[in-house]
Amino acid sequence: MYAPYNAQYVPATSRDPFGAASGVDGPIYTQFTGQPNNFPGFGWYGRYYNWQIAQNLVQNMSNDTNCLLRFKNYEPVYRQTNGFATRIVEFTDEHGEARAQWQPGVNNDNFGTTVGFADDNGGCDLEGVDLGDQTITASARYPFQPIGLDIAATGTITKHINNLFHKAVHCVRKNNVSSAIAYICTATAQDIAGNGDVFNGEKVCFSREPDNIWYNVGGSSPHQNGFCVPLAGGTATAPATVSVETPATLVGSQIDVQAYFADEKLLRDTCITSGQPESVDGPCGGTSGGTTTTSGTTSGTTSGTTSGTTGITTLPNQKVSKTKAAKKASVVSVQLVLTKQGRVLMVKIHSLKKTAKIQIRLVNAKGRVIATVVRTVKTNKRVAVKNLKIAKSVKRVKVRVL
Repeated sequence: MYAPYNAQYVPATSRDPFGAASGVDGPIYTQFTGQPNNFPGFGWYGRYYNWQIAQNLVQNMSNDTNCLLRFKNYEPVYRQTNGFATRIVEFTDEHGEARAQWQPGVNNDNFGTTVGFADDNGGCDLEGVDLGDQTITASARYPFQPIGLDIAATGTITKHINNLFHKAVHCVRKNNVSSAIAYICTATAQDIAGNGDVFNGEKVCFSREPDNIWYNVGGSSPHQNGFCVPLAGGTATAPATVSVETPATLVGSQIDVQAYFADEKLLRDTCITSGQPESVDGPCGGTSGGTTTTSGTTSGTTSGTTSGTTGITTLPNQKVSKTKAAKKASVVSVQLVLTKQGRVLMVKIHSLKKTAKIQIRLVNAKGRVIATVVRTVKTNKRVAVKNLKIAKSVKRVKVRVL
């Protein structure tokens, strides 16, 4: 809306819709007179504002899908399909220019189609799901008078909808002055737009193996049969979180921690090796949590030793294969995130080492690799890849551990 005008008249020669006007006007169509003759005329007369939507050609209606968002007031709230227009007609300004805003919103038709994998109890896990690219086209038309084919605008715009949906549980060792060992475990929840406010108040139930003992952070009585606490602190740009505390006194032993996001019926898992500074992706003994191999039988002693080369806690009579440990490095997540400075590649690499070397392949819309680079990143947490410029032509990114 810029000077000197922000509104126009259709037809341009007629400020008074019921006054005299040139022949370009055509007759006025009303609900009372109908169309006076066979000249189609204008479907709109009078003043309109620049870029005002004149007509919705394809209007959608939101419908529930099978993808559960959460429970509210004991009732399920499902994700919905798109309920907004996907094809519109709008008026230009006095320069013949039109501007429209494309808004991906929170509703997406993919929730009802490609994401249709709700499990037996209704959980709908969107972690890493591709929400689909959208292509925007435009064409020019003389207002409501069919004088021939529309004039197509040059080029199209393809938008990729980033999916920031993320649920996680992660534990870090408590900084005790004494020799007692305990961990603070934090559950994190954010939706597809990176917002956590939608999950405020949702209960997360923590359980662990072995010995299901939990405390509120800062103390209070233990709970033997699981511990449910509500998420809080989520905003439009920050995740909702909640933290609990658990003991881990036997050095070198493994503790599998599971967080159950009750409203969504989703589970996340992490593995603590007692004595280590933080947990790794679970489950314990699986491809992510297992860190030691045992040969023979272990003694009854409770003191262990830490290997400085691999960062693994070993019990007496245990042997660690450095070769096998090194092969456990794996890619946990890869995500392109839009920031004020441009697109940033976020990765999480699971490894027994503090850093890992990764190969990054940048792929365009035609599936062609346009660049291959190697970077070194910190492991076992989500980090931004430094010194990596991602051009607009990059549509996909492939990452592997070297």
